[in-house]
Amino acid sequence: MPSPRNLFGRVIRGGLVQDQKTAPKYSAVLVRYGEIGVKSRQTRKRMSRVLADQIRAALDKAAIPFSDVRIEYGRIFVETRDASDAARVIAGVFGVVSTSPVVVVDARMDNILKAGLGLARRDFRPGASFAVGARRMGEHDFSSQDIREQLGALILSELGDLDLRVDLGSPVQTVYVEVRNDRAYLFTRSVPGVGGMPSGTQGVVVCVLSATLASAMAAYRVMRRGCIPVFLVIEEPDWKGTSVTAMDLAKRLASLIYHQKIPLYLLVTSRVLDRLEDMSTAHACLLWKRLVLRAAAVLVDQHDSDGIVVGDVIGEYCHHSLRIFRLAAQASGGVPILTPCAGEDLDSIIRDRPPAIDVELPVAARCPIAGPCDPGEIDESEVQAVEARLHLLNPSEFVEQRDILVV
Repeated sequence: MPSPRNLFGRVIRGGLVQDQKTAPKYSAVLVRYGEIGVKSRQTRKRMSRVLADQIRAALDKAAIPFSDVRIEYGRIFVETRDASDAARVIAGVFGVVSTSPVVVVDARMDNILKAGLGLARRDFRPGASFAVGARRMGEHDFSSQDIREQLGALILSELGDLDLRVDLGSPVQTVYVEVRNDRAYLFTRSVPGVGGMPSGTQGVVVCVLSATLASAMAAYRVMRRGCIPVFLVIEEPDWKGTSVTAMDLAKRLASLIYHQKIPLYLLVTSRVLDRLEDMSTAHACLLWKRLVLRAAAVLVDQHDSDGIVVGDVIGEYCHHSLRIFRLAAQASGGVPILTPCAGEDLDSIIRDRPPAIDVELPVAARCPIAGPCDPGEIDESEVQAVEARLHLLNPSEFVEQRDILVV
């Protein structure tokens, strides 16, 4: 058996590596998804179609041209001449784990070697370790190990000026080869995706949104799991004085999904506070919280939704106490209330925020009722009677539909 150097010398003499300094061009994006792949066949097929539609919409919105979005087992491939930009945009689509701009060649060993060498010459840093990764599907006259050995030997032989060394354990840089039937896809980098589930695969939820990171993160987390939001935005009290409003957050979050209509409602805080001005602080705080959840429950019915999402963080401010939350939740009429941030600390909420809501805001919201309150002061038996006396049982008079965001 000839040595690798002699073998690749023969390949080069055969004209298969004609210009080592001319790197092959990216012509597609390889899209990886995660949880979809472990679903049943029927569910996987449905969700991958939804994800492909979301990818098309994201590329259209970004004005990135593409000629095809193709679903294959475990992967989605997007053919585009702007593969690097497309990979970045697609990575922001819910359901995408990662993307890679790829070089596409016919699945023959000589094509793989030529393309792999060209990528290594363009992308590898001098003096750093490297490896070759390979996986293969279909029938071929070579194995994944053949690709790793032959391409690795060729890179060492032909790129001696880069002073590279092999490290199969923790290489600094890698040429990856994914062979699928009659095509081979080569790449050297991946763009991390947002993960989660494709938008629209998990129902509709009403998201209560104030000008706080916790409420925005709560909405983001359920959106990332495939839910479509209906936003109930809390009007900013006069003392808030923030430059980024809850309306701004709603529009930022809505921009993360595609091909959807997102209803946006405003809960007019000032109208509610007028009713509560003569109440004790403790009762006013609870009545405020109950009214918000009652209004959200009305929207759940109107939009055939499946739950309410709030940004409560246990122990932050009076209306985030568990007792207040228990008494307030009774006003939802049995609608499930989701609290994705309830057990978080404030630092983790700040750390985990995505770029779309990476803005300067309070992490958690204080109650719009002035002054602290002691939940122990509340007489539970009087709550509903007080709500009836203050005409708080019909939240529609406090809520206005402001917009339908078409995204």
